[in-house]
Amino acid sequence: MSLYGGKFDEVQNTHNRGRKVTCPGEKHWNTILTEKQIIEISKIKDKTQKQIAKIYNVSSGTIGHIRRGERWKHIFENTDKYGVNLSYIKEGKTKGEKHYMSKLTNDDVIKIRSKKDISGREMAKIYGVAFQTISCIRRNKTWKHVLME
Repeated sequence: MSLYGGKFDEVQNTHNRGRKVTCPGEKHWNTILTEKQIIEISKIKDKTQKQIAKIYNVSSGTIGHIRRGERWKHIFENTDKYGVNLSYIKEGKTKGEKHYMSKLTNDDVIKIRSKKDISGREMAKIYGVAFQTISCIRRNKTWKHVLME
């Protein structure tokens, strides 16, 4: 038993008093990736997390954390320095075409909603998405931020 209580209390106390020492990025003792690799990973759009993870010899979860900006945040704070467009990485959830996994654009969504004469299954084949995706778009369950003109 410590002076401050349990392990949780000790960690909180250390953090509150500014004693926590962190080494971000390449300086961390257990890092596998370099900052250059993180930037490369953030630019890859045509591969799945698993494919990218295999290339860089890390877990797919690590790739997901990087893409969502949950890891290596110090790199994404100053995009001008690296000249990388990472507009899809921000606080909270991204939506629409800015999401790194999006197959549709805002224009596609407008077309999907306006073309009522084509079935949802046909639309799904045209755009390479699931039928449920088309159904949710048409019922305004998803892509709510895209307004019809």
